[in-house]
Amino acid sequence: MTSATKIDAAKTALVLIEPRSDFLSPGGTMYALIKDEGARRKMVDNLAGLLVGARDQGVKVMYVPFHRFERGFPELKPGRPAYGGLWGTLMPSRIEQIRERHQIGYRDEGEVCLECGHAWPCDTAVAMEKIRELRDRSALPGIEGLDGPEIAPQLRLKAGDIIIEGKKTLDAFHSTALDYLLRANEIEYVAFTGFRTNWCVESSARSAYDKGYRVIVVSDCTGTDTEEEQRYAETFIFPKIGQVMTAAEFLAAVGSASAIPAAVLG
Repeated sequence: MTSATKIDAAKTALVLIEPRSDFLSPGGTMYALIKDEGARRKMVDNLAGLLVGARDQGVKVMYVPFHRFERGFPELKPGRPAYGGLWGTLMPSRIEQIRERHQIGYRDEGEVCLECGHAWPCDTAVAMEKIRELRDRSALPGIEGLDGPEIAPQLRLKAGDIIIEGKKTLDAFHSTALDYLLRANEIEYVAFTGFRTNWCVESSARSAYDKGYRVIVVSDCTGTDTEEEQRYAETFIFPKIGQVMTAAEFLAAVGSASAIPAAVLG
C-alpha cells in the first residue's frame, strides 16, 4: 500500500470470518491449529485494536461465525462431499487436542497428566475413549449444545455491528445474506480478517472479487496453521484479487494516522 492510498470509510466493511472461541480461546476445538502462529503474530490484539479503530472511523463491522450443526450432522447426507469434508477438517484437530492435553507420548516417567490425573504413562484409555466418541460423531466443534461457536470474548460485538448468520461452508457468501447486506449498505470495499487464512478467508475473498467488490485482506489480523501457508496466501493469492494491508495501514487509509489505536501500532 502506498502512503497516498485512501479508502472511503462510509463505503467500507470490515468482515470477521470465524471470530469464535473455537479458534481463539485455550481449549477451543480449533485452537491448537493456530495458537502458535496466533501468539507469534499477536492476532487477537491486532484484531481488537483494528475493531476499535474501524468503528471510530465509521467502517461497518460484520461478523460471520460458523453456523452450528446439530449433533451427528443430520443436515448432511453421510458419504457425500459436504459431510466428509467437514468431518475430515474438524476431527483431526480435536484428536490432536486430546492427545496434547493427555501428553500422550510426550511426558517423562513419573509426571502427572494434567488431564486425567494419572502418573505417566497416563490413562490413555481415557483419551482413547474421547477419541472414540469423536469417531462416533458426538463431540464436534460448531455443534448445538457444545461450547466454542460463540464469539470470542475479546472480540465482542458492539452497537451498530452486524452478525451474518448461516455460514456452513468455507465461503462466507455462499449460504448467507452477506452479499445482500453489503449492497444494502452501499459497500464497495470489503476488508477481510479472521481464520483460517488459506481456507475461509481466501474462499470469501475470492468470492468477493468475483462479485465486484474491492478486496482488502488485513494480513496481521488473519491466521492459519503455519507461517508458510500464511506467507503463500499473502504473496501469491491475495495480491491478484485485491490489496494486502496491515491493520495500521488499513486504518491509515480510512482515516487519520492519529486515530490508530496503540494496540495496533504495537
